[in-house]
Amino acid sequence: MQTIDVQLWRVSPEVMARRVGEDAVLLDLATGTYFGLNQVGALAWDLLEQGLNLCDIRATVLQRFDVQAEQLDADLAVLIADLERHGLIQEHAPDN
Repeated sequence: MQTIDVQLWRVSPEVMARRVGEDAVLLDLATGTYFGLNQVGALAWDLLEQGLNLCDIRATVLQRFDVQAEQLDADLAVLIADLERHGLIQEHAPDN
């Protein structure tokens, strides 16, 4: 991955997340919109909530799932972009 490895995001306080089996459902309380995440997306969401950076999220997903690194990189880029576009997460600088 590129320089986005160390990027961090904050989960919006306006989002409620619930696990449904291995998947997750997100509710944006501000808009009333629901979003569904598959098993990999749900894990990535959990890790975002824990404050992990993209490099750590990527490593964890690669460890837990049988996925090619290139495919995961593309999928994570789309997921992060979608979450950010919908206001579910916001990029922030690390606390030092």
